This record gives sequence, structure tokens and C-alpha cells, in this order.
Amino acid sequence: MHKTNFCTHCRVDVAGDLKYCPLCGKFVLESENSEIAENENSYPIYDLDYIYRAKWLKLVKYSLLLVSIIAVAVNLLFNIECIWFPYVLIGLFTIWKVVFYPFREGQNHIKRIPITGFILSFAVMTIDVYDHLVFNTLFGWGVIYTAPCILTLTTIISLIISLATNKYDVQLIRGMVYLLIVSLVAFIVELIVVKNYNIWPIFMYFLSAIISVFILLLTKKKRMFKEINRNFHI
Repeated sequence: MHKTNFCTHCRVDVAGDLKYCPLCGKFVLESENSEIAENENSYPIYDLDYIYRAKWLKLVKYSLLLVSIIAVAVNLLFNIECIWFPYVLIGLFTIWKVVFYPFREGQNHIKRIPITGFILSFAVMTIDVYDHLVFNTLFGWGVIYTAPCILTLTTIISLIISLATNKYDVQLIRGMVYLLIVSLVAFIVELIVVKNYNIWPIFMYFLSAIISVFILLLTKKKRMFKEINRNFHI
């Protein structure tokens, strides 16, 4: 018995005597979990779990799409005075991206904590803006308060997990760098554009992002600079 290799592009196991995937020609990585016989032919060994997972995710995707279409149709046909279907669309989109989409990408939900925070904050801000424009509600509960608090909590959780384990630190460090960039841009925009609102939520998010990245620079300096160089070509 000997180890197989794994093609991250095709998501298939490849016999261990091959360095390149016979499907796409890309370099394959060594797999630590699966083994094949020494005399087995050098053909890809398909991950059936991935195929089954893709099938039920497609079923979930089309089910959510069907619910969205039904919600739009019901709202427009039977209750046109109150346009509520955007809430349904935003909610279903958030559920798909946060709960189900990570399975499609073959990722762990922990790795996607930073992007999950972005998605949740974007959904909250969208609802806030929609309520203000359509129903003339008081603007700011989502954009000024809730979204920065979600991103602050996301930053803190990502930092704690990154310090507690090395298993997910690559993805979390990358996400925290983007969280810092977003916090800087949002802080500057709020200082210039929305001067009449409280600035402490976005400042709290900006401060937490700076402190978190600084702590990572102290504790995981090599990993931090490696990810910065890889993503920003410095």
C-alpha cells in the first residue's frame, strides 16, 4: 500500500506514482488520508462523497430558488401594498452562502468565519437601506450599528481561533487582513460622508481589526507575512 495524491482542481484522488493530474495536467498534492494498492493503475480515484454532496446541494439550491420565485409571485399578485419579498430573497441568499455554500467548496465553516461576517453584515445593511428608501424608516440601525458590531465580533472570534489552533490559521489570517482593509475604508467613509451618526461602532470595529492584526504579527509573524505576500504580491 502507498499514499495517493490529490488534485485540488478536479477534486479527485490520483495514484501516488503520478505527480500531475491526468485530467487537468496540474501538479497534485500528497494526500495523507487515502491509500491504494501498489499495483493499481494510475487513474483518478473519484471521491463519491463529493459527487453525492454536489447533488444534494444542487437540490437545495433549486429549492431555495423555487421558494424565492414563489415569494415574489405571491407578494406581487396578492399583497402589492407591502413589498416584503426582498426580505425573503436576502434571507435565502444569506442562508445559502453561510450554511450551504461552504459544503460546495469543500471547506469547513470555521475557515469561512471572516467571509460569513461580511455576508451577514451586508445582509443587515441591505435591509437597513431598503427600509429607509421604501418605507422611510430611520436610517442607521444596520449600517451604523449592527454591521460594525457583527464585523467586530467576527474579528475577535477569528483571532481567538487562529491563536488557539494552527489548523485554520491560513484562511483566518487572510480573512483578517481583508477585515482590516474593510474597516479602514469604512472608517474613512463614515468620517467623510455620514458625520451626523455615532462613530463609535465603526471605530470599535477598526480598533479591533488593528489590534487583532498586530497580535498576529507578534505571535505568527512568518505566517502573517507569507499570507500578505501571497495575496497582495508584496
